[in-house]
Amino acid sequence: MLYWTQIPFVRIIIPFVFGIILQKYLLLDLSIYWSLAFCLLLLVQYIFFSKNYKLRYHFGVNVFIAFLLTGAAIHKHFNSRTHTSLISNNVEIKWEGLVIEKSSTNGKTNKLICKVNKYFDSTQYQKSFKVIAYVPDTSKLDVGDVFLTQSIFKEIPKNTIPNIFDYSEFLANRKIYYQTYFKGNKLIEKQKSLTSFAAQLRNSIVKIYEKAGLTDQQLGVIIALTLGNKSYLDYETRSYFAKAGAMHILAVSGLHVGIVFLIFSTLLRVLP
Repeated sequence: MLYWTQIPFVRIIIPFVFGIILQKYLLLDLSIYWSLAFCLLLLVQYIFFSKNYKLRYHFGVNVFIAFLLTGAAIHKHFNSRTHTSLISNNVEIKWEGLVIEKSSTNGKTNKLICKVNKYFDSTQYQKSFKVIAYVPDTSKLDVGDVFLTQSIFKEIPKNTIPNIFDYSEFLANRKIYYQTYFKGNKLIEKQKSLTSFAAQLRNSIVKIYEKAGLTDQQLGVIIALTLGNKSYLDYETRSYFAKAGAMHILAVSGLHVGIVFLIFSTLLRVLP
């Protein structure tokens, strides 16, 4: 027979997840400091009353409550929108951003996910959050670039139809609340990181495909299969794969399969 004492990790993770769910749907007014205070009281109880057999269930209940509060407080902390409340919708502001993701939406526009390091209104705000920025295809901004520009921030509209995928909520879980469009920008610096190196490598592979004469649908499919980037696929091609029930082929690209194969072949090389 399996007892709870044999699976302590499950006893901890269940209230923690339950706290996250409660905070997501009930929006409890909790602070992470309350959770820390409760954990401190729990530690005191364990030190002074752990040998009291009559209070053994009290300690278990308090552990449950402590991890429930911790899950709720962490969810609130990482999903708080207070740092964006100062931005007025549809008002042009000056801001400094860092490109963290880049994709192509069509032949004329690139889609960037940018981290806003700071923005300027009547004063300067050192707040960090993310926005989706659309820029012309001629823009030379790439992953790792820090830039300065001026544009209008617009809130991503919420879905008003029930039981339908809410794109704004999906983006909010990634801490993306605004979208914008700009043409001109001033490049401040190019940050070197593993992410920027990977982006440069992907761009080099795309240029090799283009030099090989691949265009339009062929280029989009080969990029999706080898690099896992579906942004080059047009709507018609996506529809074909969806109707054929083969979208999973694009989700798990050939490059990912190759990496997994390389790892297993290396680990199993010692076997006869």
